[in-house]
Amino acid sequence: MTILEAVDMRRSRRSYTGEPLTAADADALNKIISDINKKGNLNFKLVVNNTAAFEKTRATYGFFSGIKNYIVVAGQSSDNLLVKLGYYGEQIVLEATRLGLGTCWVGGNFDKKSVAVPDGVTLYGAILVGYAKNNKTLKEKVISSALKRKTKTIEEMSEGLENAPLWFAGGMKALQKAPSAINLQPVKVRYKDGTVTASVEGKTRHQSVDLGIAMYHFEIGSGGGTWELRNHGKFEKD
Repeated sequence: MTILEAVDMRRSRRSYTGEPLTAADADALNKIISDINKKGNLNFKLVVNNTAAFEKTRATYGFFSGIKNYIVVAGQSSDNLLVKLGYYGEQIVLEATRLGLGTCWVGGNFDKKSVAVPDGVTLYGAILVGYAKNNKTLKEKVISSALKRKTKTIEEMSEGLENAPLWFAGGMKALQKAPSAINLQPVKVRYKDGTVTASVEGKTRHQSVDLGIAMYHFEIGSGGGTWELRNHGKFEKD
């Protein structure tokens, strides 16, 4: 599976079989996470066979089931940390998709007190990872239906599309498939006088993470480039 095929295949999954990760899958994830931590100077961590962070959530909300493993989403406190967490975290998500694993971004609805991080490190959330059930459960379908909104068109999510090169449209098509908090798709990408920028108008933590996720999807769809990982950051095409 190519990374672009993983963009098409990825779906947020909330119900898992409860099977522990195989040694091969755990090793592959740990290597991916180690590489990402080095590239982004971040503190992602795979937690296996541990349900403590989601026990209260499951009892109170029933949002998730069969969770055995998750990835801690965290990094050294800094400006634009949340954008970086989204950008690099989605790289882990898509690599997990290529391994045949289910994933889901979780920014809330779990017990953060049960997740230990070093001093100076900011914990944002978690990425569920594991073996998703073959078909969506009724609960997942109900939640998906409740959160579902009409997908925005690439025209709605961009400015200057009519004057942009073809690679820009390719980037927008991949960005259109990026996950976002409650499916709001808050990111706007602008093309003007040869310059590409991406931004969110909201001030929430989740939207900053959504921006980073969207930036990585755009980068894949456009065929490669480099982002300034900040709100209103510029994109330099390879």
